[in-house]
Amino acid sequence: MYSNLFFATVLALAVNIPGHMAAAADLTEYRLGGARNAMVRIQQAGDKLKCEVLFVPVKAFVAAKNRELNRGKARLYCLRALGSWASAEKSQIIEVVGLTTIGPAMEGENLYTQSYEVHVGDVNGGKKMPTNNTPTSGVPDAVDVENEVMVSVGARGLLGRAADYIDMINQIANDLIIGIHIPNSPERDLLVAEKEDEVYALYESCWREVSADTLLLGEEKKSLDSYICESRKSVVIVLKKAYDDSLTTADEVPVEKSR
Repeated sequence: MYSNLFFATVLALAVNIPGHMAAAADLTEYRLGGARNAMVRIQQAGDKLKCEVLFVPVKAFVAAKNRELNRGKARLYCLRALGSWASAEKSQIIEVVGLTTIGPAMEGENLYTQSYEVHVGDVNGGKKMPTNNTPTSGVPDAVDVENEVMVSVGARGLLGRAADYIDMINQIANDLIIGIHIPNSPERDLLVAEKEDEVYALYESCWREVSADTLLLGEEKKSLDSYICESRKSVVIVLKKAYDDSLTTADEVPVEKSR
């Protein structure tokens, strides 16, 4: 999909062990793979962990949306690697508190890099909390609530290409739904139309990126196409409900009687 020459050079020094690669006594590299060839380097320095995330950036959308998606993916990759670092097993949940971004992201044409820091004691790998929502594909999941993070760890460290795209689609859907606010105003219909245009444009970009990935299997592309359609439909349903709710609110506003 993108030229990965530089990124492949970065990975060439690593030992090819599924899910992670040991590079030094205090530095471990976790090769997550996926559509972005994601890799995370975790190094312990005293009571802190320094995490460097590297991956092929999202470039299918407008610049602002690309930056937003890449920031979200960098944090998610970091959390997945921390789950592996904590030696969490399938159907366990670890807690990560206070994951802090270090410096600005380095946004190159073919490589996106972002660093994070967290106290060792704030990565709780000892809590064996069963979870019922571990993805069947074995790909880890993560939910970020402000600074407290719960990471559900799947069966393996490697991230499939299709699952990587699903992450992106889910992030887009979540951002769209959060941004749906339809006020009771004369501009209501125009705002809904503009939001609907945004929804279709973003999902069209998702579809183009998936279609252009020659490394995806035919069945994976077909499955992702259905996933994109269903995700878009769910967002449009939320938009319609917000519109209907705004009409109901308008009907309930009392009209002041003229004197």
